[in-house]
Order: sequence, then structure tokens, then C-alpha cells
Amino acid sequence: MAKNFKKAFSVFLAMALLTVLVAGVALSASASWPAEFFSTWTGEGDVSVHLGVDHTKFDRLDYNHGEVDSSNYTVTGTDNSAVITLKESYLKTLSNRNYDFWIHFSDVLRKHAIEFYDADAPNEATIETLYGATFVKITYGDEEVDPSNYVITTYGGSDIVITFTEEYLQTLTGESSLWAYFVENYIAILCLDVDVKPTLTTVVTTTFPDLSDDLTTTGTITETEVSVLQTTTTAVTTTTPDLSDEPPKTGDIQSIGYLFIIMLLSSVSCIVLIKKEHLASK
Repeated sequence: MAKNFKKAFSVFLAMALLTVLVAGVALSASASWPAEFFSTWTGEGDVSVHLGVDHTKFDRLDYNHGEVDSSNYTVTGTDNSAVITLKESYLKTLSNRNYDFWIHFSDVLRKHAIEFYDADAPNEATIETLYGATFVKITYGDEEVDPSNYVITTYGGSDIVITFTEEYLQTLTGESSLWAYFVENYIAILCLDVDVKPTLTTVVTTTFPDLSDDLTTTGTITETEVSVLQTTTTAVTTTTPDLSDEPPKTGDIQSIGYLFIIMLLSSVSCIVLIKKEHLASK
């Protein structure tokens, strides 16, 4: 039992180490591929990206381990550049998230900067190329370097080590840069971010009362009825009564004076009559 357990554990450990190794190789390989970025697509128009590669060397465009149909994009440019454009009709089929496309060019003449990093080997420079790259030449400024001044060594078909002679390096002034040219298959990652905001639509429904038959029923008022309601006005006539023949009001001072005079005359008349009766009785 213990022996079988040790055997199973050894197999599991070996598989785990192999998985880590493969993942590390994949990460290191992908890290050497350049990445370019489309502008964020927000729902309208095409998106494009520019590459410094001969567009006539274009091979294919891949996404998710499958080739993108050529009707969904265009490739234009010159001998030294390529413009890849994704069409709006294709972009509308994508949901909101990030996408990584892989673009492939075949037999592209590319140049790599030659730089010296190893202090123990100051005359050696290592260049990472894609597998199967074919060396073409080395230049310094506008002039090609004579092959007698360097030696090319290949490791694994992708790492290129260039060893220069000390005599040649001493002749360099530092005013220009060394470049190595290769014909190789070029691969780049094209990154796209789709971020389409939702469109908000507000619907407003208005119901007007139907005044044609009954004010208590509801319905729809026609444009003519609305126009009549908006333009019809009601005329209000105010009539002021004629107070010229009305009797004097109790608060009228002039009328009170007339009444006092009448009462005074009546009192005088009564006194006179009483006196006459008194004299007649004697």
C-alpha cells in the first residue's frame, strides 16, 4: 500500500512540474510578441491599428484559436506599414469586454536593435527572433557591416547570438546604432476593448378626457378639440344697478337732517293743537 502511494505521488509530482515548465515556456514566448492596441470601441464606426510591417506580407488574423473571416476586416498600407481595420458590422457582434487578436505576417524583413548587456562578454549581443528566422545583414548607420567583423550563433532556432570582434567595436563612435535584419514570420497581439453604453429610452403616454359626450368618460381628444379648448374664452358681463331712484340709505347724513325737520314740525303742530283745546275748555 505504501509503495503504491509513493508511486502515485511521484507521478503526480512529475506531472505538476511538467505543467509549470510548459506554462513558463508559453509565458516567456508570449512575452516576446509585441502588442498593439485598437482604440476603445463605444458602439459606432470602425477601429484601426497601425503596424510597422509590410502589409503585402499579411497572412491571417486569428481570434480564440480560429481565423477571423476576411469580410470582417481590411488590411491596407505601404511597404513599411500596415493598417488593420475591424469593421463596424463585425464589432457589433462583440459583447463588452477585452479581446486579443493574433495577426500573422509571413517572410517579413524586420530589424532588431543590437545591445550589449553581458559584462562578462562585452562583445556579445543576444537577439530574440521567431522560430525559423533567416539572418540577412547587420548595419551601422546607413552602412552594412562586413561579415568578417562578427560571428552568428543560433540557439534553438530563435535566440541569435552575435559576437563582434574587439577590433571592430573599438572603431565605433557611438553616434549610430547597430541593427540586425532578419526575414521571419511576424506575429503581434492586437488588443481591443469593447465598451458600449446602454441607450436609455423614455416613453411618455398622456391620456386626455373625452368631452364629446360625457365629462365623466375618458378617451382621446382630437387635435381640433384640443385647439378649441386652447383658444375658446368665456365672456363675463358685469351689470352695475342704477341706484338713482333708491330710498336714502340709513347711513346718509342728508336724509337724517330731513327727518329731524319733519319730526320738529310735527312736535310744534301737536303743541299748538293742545293749547287750542286747553283754551277752548276754559
